[in-house]
Amino acid sequence: MSLEARRKEAERMSRTENKEKTDLATLRARYQKRLKEAVDKLRTVDLGPGLRRISLFGSYARGRSDLRTDLDILIVMESDKPYLERIQEVRSILSLTVDYDLLCYTPEEFEWMKETPFLKNALANEWVLREIGASW
Repeated sequence: MSLEARRKEAERMSRTENKEKTDLATLRARYQKRLKEAVDKLRTVDLGPGLRRISLFGSYARGRSDLRTDLDILIVMESDKPYLERIQEVRSILSLTVDYDLLCYTPEEFEWMKETPFLKNALANEWVLREIGASW
């Protein structure tokens, strides 16, 4: 390959690499915007009069917001429904446009679960978005 051909190939590769970096930066910025919009929605969503708390834990609550970040959401609300039905109902109301994991406990379940190692760890980095009439 001639010197000129190598130079042109290097320029082409550089342009491709720069375009990929720009595309990644654009994707990251769009996803960060969607994460923020999801958090804003969590602050205002109407989950009924039984709502007691909405908080985030995990990587986003610790300040991470890249393309691999999801939201870890903890909701405490009064409900007579079984756990899985609560999750399905809340997911249908939220309809967030980012990846997320959801825990949805009644106040009684939360009182018991907050002493488990998993939830103790989650609560250590918790970011409370809304809290209504809590006594814990």
